[in-house]
Amino acid sequence: MPFSSLAKSTLLLVAFLLINSCSSDSGENDLPPDVTPPQLSINISGFPNSTPNTPIIVSQELIVSISASDAGGINKIEAFIDDVKVGEDTTSPYQIFIDISNYTSKNAINGKYREYTLEIVATDEAGNSSSLTQLLYIDNELPVISEVNLTADQVLAGNTNEISFSVNDNEGLSLVEASVNGQIIGSFTEPPYMVNINTFNYSDGENTFEISATDEAKNTANFTVPFIVDNTGPNISSVSISEQQILADLSVLTASIADIYSGVQSVTFLLNDVILSEFQSGDPYEFEIDPEEISTGEQILTIRALDSLQNLSELNISVLVKRRLARLHIPQNYFNESLPSNHYLFASAMDGTILDAQMVSSQNTVVDLFAPGEYGLEEEFMLTFASTVGVNANNSFLNTYQNVTRTQLQDLTLPESRRFIYTGSNLYSKQDLDPQSELSLFGADYGLSSDESGNTLVDNFIPDGHPYDSDILYAYLFNTLNGSYRAQVISEPVPSDFVFVNNDFETINNVSGSFTTNPANYLNQNASRLELFGFESQESFDNNIFHKVFGYGYGSNMLTSFPYISSSYFSHYSHQITIGMFHSEGPGLPSEVYTIPSWDITSNYSGQTVNLTLNGSGHIVGKLSFSDQGSSASPYEWVITFDSQVSNEVIIPELPVELQSGQLNQLRDSGTLELLQTELRDYENVFSYDDFINDLVPINSYNRRKITRSDGIISNDFGGFYWMPQNNFFGVR
Repeated sequence: MPFSSLAKSTLLLVAFLLINSCSSDSGENDLPPDVTPPQLSINISGFPNSTPNTPIIVSQELIVSISASDAGGINKIEAFIDDVKVGEDTTSPYQIFIDISNYTSKNAINGKYREYTLEIVATDEAGNSSSLTQLLYIDNELPVISEVNLTADQVLAGNTNEISFSVNDNEGLSLVEASVNGQIIGSFTEPPYMVNINTFNYSDGENTFEISATDEAKNTANFTVPFIVDNTGPNISSVSISEQQILADLSVLTASIADIYSGVQSVTFLLNDVILSEFQSGDPYEFEIDPEEISTGEQILTIRALDSLQNLSELNISVLVKRRLARLHIPQNYFNESLPSNHYLFASAMDGTILDAQMVSSQNTVVDLFAPGEYGLEEEFMLTFASTVGVNANNSFLNTYQNVTRTQLQDLTLPESRRFIYTGSNLYSKQDLDPQSELSLFGADYGLSSDESGNTLVDNFIPDGHPYDSDILYAYLFNTLNGSYRAQVISEPVPSDFVFVNNDFETINNVSGSFTTNPANYLNQNASRLELFGFESQESFDNNIFHKVFGYGYGSNMLTSFPYISSSYFSHYSHQITIGMFHSEGPGLPSEVYTIPSWDITSNYSGQTVNLTLNGSGHIVGKLSFSDQGSSASPYEWVITFDSQVSNEVIIPELPVELQSGQLNQLRDSGTLELLQTELRDYENVFSYDDFINDLVPINSYNRRKITRSDGIISNDFGGFYWMPQNNFFGVR
């Protein structure tokens, strides 16, 4: 079918466009091809200035940074060692990490470095490539550090400690450094390798020494060794004597001394730089110190310890050397805290001047008195126990022991309290009691009294701070005209409706006894009196839980034999007898015969001195008793005990400052104390005043009559009456 004119025109246009298009393509294919290789440069980490034909020494790993450019673009970067591909990177920036740890370093034949060629090839998109090479020596062997003359945990001291070592490498070393605790103390590029450790720059204890050696291939070897610094002497601890401690007794100086690093080489104890003792071993180290061999006053004890490195430790202790006069131990609950009172212990020279004084209370368990300076072991002094009682401290009780030496009373322990507290009185009736008989009822924790109307009262007491009391009341009726004695034991607790009935008093337990004197007429010529006390058991006897069993006295010219009644109810007894100027007391029942000693004591009291004239032999102890017997507003008792074999005068000691404001001090200073009684005494089985001080005074107990029998001659104005002080120590407790 023939084409139309429009169709023909369209075909001609298409043909024209195709011809023109083909003509354009054939023109481009006629351009020259891309044959230009990329521009290339490389940088090997650690070797910024390397040259291709000069080998560099490397080890373990190569890090190659590549700079490559090309007009047509970079296709890839490759790395080869001796034509063996070892890495590739296709992304800019180009960097290739090459592991060379498995390459051998040396030629096995000649032992020299084996030469390797590193080649970096850059290839562009047209397949053009360029390359760069670098000669390599590969060294994977670490330096060797040896012959270090510092061993693990070696102990160093001082400022000079030379440490030497060797470092070797298969090719060559670039740097060797030595450090302590991370601080470099030496850098080397060649031997000898030697450093000094000044240990004063480091702390005692564990430190670390390190050597770092780097070869030319950057292989680094490290050597680390711990060591000990010891610039300190041994540790001195647990010292038994403290600063400013008083040394008065034989003392043991002990110390624990140890050195954890170097060991203790020697220990020396010194006094004022004079060697007392030296030790090569011990722990604890100890030495006995006798203060009697040291002058009094402040002294310096030194403990000097040396370790095996010659480090020295020294401990100086300032001590006070004193001469103890006496030590007093005070038991718990000894003093009555409810009673307003003050108590003092003081020592005086034999001329009466104060040596030392201390206040005593329940808070003091131990009280020491010291001489102000040197005081000989046999040099005598006086020891006084003083109490003031009352709100105004106007009642005074003192006991002084003279002729005491430092060898005595170094550990005097007061007896524990056997105090009782009054709890009230009970009224009891009497029924048909013999009007000629006297009712007596008195014991450690009970007593007889009467009210204003004359009714009979029984006073009751309970123990204060101790468990000892009686479980009975002992009452007796004694007819002074015919000597009739009847007794009744009343069990505790006593009923409130109890009645004293005449027929309840019996003689069933009566035991008759009597005593006389030698010479026989002494009893008849003097007034006499007996007090007899019974105890239910040994425990009661030891703790003075007594019951009065008999108590009566006769005038002169009445007796040739003194009769009395005891009771078989009691297992133990004590007694007190006074006949004229003779006095005896002690445990048990009275002796059958009392020999009156031919002793005599007269006194002349003037000022602060009592001059004595003593006659007779066999007496051991003398006593002076001063008292106003409560006749003044400031009553006092003061007993001074002395050695009757050596003393012909007694000086009344000064009072300490705390006691000088009262009336007693005025009476003492003016010489107007009332000398109530003087006496000379001996004690059974006690043969000297030293025995008395050493053996009897320390064991003074609640029952003064239980210790041992004592006989004496007294001088007073009473005749047949013995004035007895309240206590042998502190007067009121």
